[in-house]
Amino acid sequence: MFNATINRAFKNKFFFFAVLIGTVSGLMGLVSYHQDVQFSLAAGHLENISAYSAWLYCLSLGSGSIFRVIVPLLVALPFADSLLRDKKIGYQNYILTRTSYRHFFLTRVLVNGLVGGSTVVLPMLIWLIISFVVYPANLPIKNLNYLLADPMAGVFYGGTPIFYILILILMGFVFGFLYASFSLGMSGFTTNRYVVIASSFLLYLILLLVSQAMQIRSLIPLLLITPYEAYPISSFNIIAQFLLIFFITLSLLSGTYRQGREDLS
Repeated sequence: MFNATINRAFKNKFFFFAVLIGTVSGLMGLVSYHQDVQFSLAAGHLENISAYSAWLYCLSLGSGSIFRVIVPLLVALPFADSLLRDKKIGYQNYILTRTSYRHFFLTRVLVNGLVGGSTVVLPMLIWLIISFVVYPANLPIKNLNYLLADPMAGVFYGGTPIFYILILILMGFVFGFLYASFSLGMSGFTTNRYVVIASSFLLYLILLLVSQAMQIRSLIPLLLITPYEAYPISSFNIIAQFLLIFFITLSLLSGTYRQGREDLS
């Protein structure tokens, strides 16, 4: 059953669509980077140009990139509404003749999370490949990159930028897994699949509004996707938000699981 669910999720047209939109939304930042380095290119100062900086423009630094704005919605698009869809078309009843509801539900949670995480990671990897093909792999220059002013980023990004980028990709996977799971957890509280899909974006928006209104750094949603934009931050802020979303999501999934069991009895 797990393999069948994995195939169904990753061969889903909405998964390919979400990855495509995510990739294109970030590549617009690459256009911004190319415009910013035109003078260095014309003057032959290639040492000022870095594939690592180009990648960060794709993620968020470029004025054209909207990836960090739409990614909470993209992670839920492929599979977060699968519980509602399967119940509506009767596929859930068919599966439950072969396995327990507990196994069915846990498989759905795991696969949905993997799809959500992959929806974030794949565009990031595509940007990385394109950046290295187009630009030289020079180390970032401190006076040309404000990111290095952030102590947390400066420790890795200044000397081993690829390691810092891999950390951001890992955090992106966690972000996608959590937010996709949150949307799936809403399935027990509504019968509208569009509400389920949009709920991850609403969570992101609520955290953003509350963090700004109450000046609580641990609630800034960018912490889990572009932490350098929430400077100054600490590891505590990142861990605190992760745990907050984790326990909220766990509560929603528990409620959805209980609701599903009650519907079967």
